Amino acid sequence: GIAGIIDFKNKINNPLKEINDLNSKNINRGPDDEGVWFNMEKKVFFGHKRLSIIDLSENGRQPFLSKDQKISLIFNGEIYNFKELKKILIAKNYKFRSETDTEVILYSYIEWGSKCVDKFRGMFAIAIWDENIKKLYLIRDPFGIKPLYYFKNDDFFYFSSSIKSLLSVPLVSKKKSTISIVNYLTWGNTIDPDTIYQDIQSVEKGHCLTLDQNMNLENKKYFDLMGTIADTEPFFFKSIDEGKEYLREIISETIKYHLISDANNGIALSSGLDSNLILCNIDSHEKIKSLTVDFNIDGSIKDELKIAQLHSLKKDVLNKSINLKELNINDELNFFLENMDTPTNDGFNTLILSKLAKKNDIKVLLTGIGADEIFMGYPSFSRADKYYNILKLLSKFNYKGFPKKILSSLVELLNLNLKFSEIFDVNSIKDLHKLSRRLFLDKEIKDILIDKKISTNSNNLNYKVKNSNFDNLDTKSKLMFLEIEYYLCPKLLKDTDWTSMTQSVEIRTPFVDSVFFVQYLKLFKSNLKINKNFIYEAYKDVLPSEIGKRKKSGFGIPNQYLNKRLQISPRFKNSLKDWSLNNLNYYIN
Repeated sequence: GIAGIIDFKNKINNPLKEINDLNSKNINRGPDDEGVWFNMEKKVFFGHKRLSIIDLSENGRQPFLSKDQKISLIFNGEIYNFKELKKILIAKNYKFRSETDTEVILYSYIEWGSKCVDKFRGMFAIAIWDENIKKLYLIRDPFGIKPLYYFKNDDFFYFSSSIKSLLSVPLVSKKKSTISIVNYLTWGNTIDPDTIYQDIQSVEKGHCLTLDQNMNLENKKYFDLMGTIADTEPFFFKSIDEGKEYLREIISETIKYHLISDANNGIALSSGLDSNLILCNIDSHEKIKSLTVDFNIDGSIKDELKIAQLHSLKKDVLNKSINLKELNINDELNFFLENMDTPTNDGFNTLILSKLAKKNDIKVLLTGIGADEIFMGYPSFSRADKYYNILKLLSKFNYKGFPKKILSSLVELLNLNLKFSEIFDVNSIKDLHKLSRRLFLDKEIKDILIDKKISTNSNNLNYKVKNSNFDNLDTKSKLMFLEIEYYLCPKLLKDTDWTSMTQSVEIRTPFVDSVFFVQYLKLFKSNLKINKNFIYEAYKDVLPSEIGKRKKSGFGIPNQYLNKRLQISPRFKNSLKDWSLNNLNYYIN
């Protein structure tokens, strides 16, 4: 966990106390070591809580300073290609005193300036103070795997790895952001750069924020997700087998990088394809365990644990598992709700997984998160064109003249999903995605906000796709972008980070990796038909056959069961809505 204070005007009474307060709130993010640094003028203060993963010795202690003390660095995350970069820097006569990736970042900045970020393969939130030019740099990785929040006014600048850390600052108002509440009710999470608090912003993924001594803030995007998708030239493969071989090479490479660690590694293993791909790429000599959380509480989920154990046994990997019924579920729920860094309707599953990792002395855990968004594993990818074409066909019959009130009444009468009442408002793939992913409809949000005495325009949502590149993408590319932008990054990755960090466990995501993503796009946009079946066929010879036969089931949360344990009175037909509203109310109250 990292934190910092910039006090150019020396207006803070006791900045050393405040940086220690910020730091203390990040204790779970780094229980192994800590450090605080400030510059000679006492205008810049850095704090760090260390979770030791690479070079477990004291040489890895942060804040990390250059030999002349002019450059100061703190960072959260991992640079997976640090060994290659280190060789390049040694050839340029840099002398290293540690085996850390932290020192590689420091010398990379000295050598290449802020453009050094283009050379990093990893997940990271980095803060650099350059005394030579009196500038602060805050840099966040391309997919925003690691969080970084800040508060700024005319006199002060604070930043931290967690929102709750910044709430320890007396100047930060607890006033909530209406737009973020609406976004939460729409998506089940907030959308960067906004947070649930008006005063706190998030550094956006793939961005570098620069603050100069005049308190001017500059925000530069160094990784453009949509632009990367649009600009990738398709590759022509001579055969399906050549494409499969290419896929296996790039998956093997990304997993190899994500296994780099001086601490104990583990794999989050389910019965699904994505996590089992990781296990396929583990060498027999690797000391590693697999972990499985079994959510089979009523017998409706079949073979979740059986397949994971079968594949683990085949790879000679010890599998450790836990069933939800074995836990004191009310204690777990209370812990989850009390430790939410930001309101969410997801993440409880990852919390249980992270607790299992900690119990088994696993500090680094690899997961298959992101594979569904990138490999088009969701049913929406295959259905989207069909649904959209049907709606376009209906438009020829002037269905928009059909009174919406009558349609809503029919939906209610037939006990259908309320989303059916909105299908005639779909004019694009973006509309279709929004309708399929959204939690509450606008009219439901309006009723909830009235209950809370909040007045807002519920259409003022953070769903802005205005880039001309988007219109030029094909349907599958549009859906990939939308799933990454509005589901993977703001929900799955954000919740994975804070839940795992409560247990001092680092979760790594081999399929959410900027280098792998660029490599994969060549296949995705190639002459071959790429989908989950293609992925399975590429690994069929080394996977348990049961995985190919099993119907897809995500790593979901049994909301109805949890709602009963929390004694939540059902208000909606969909238990996810009750769970989501309960979490928001708990957080706000």
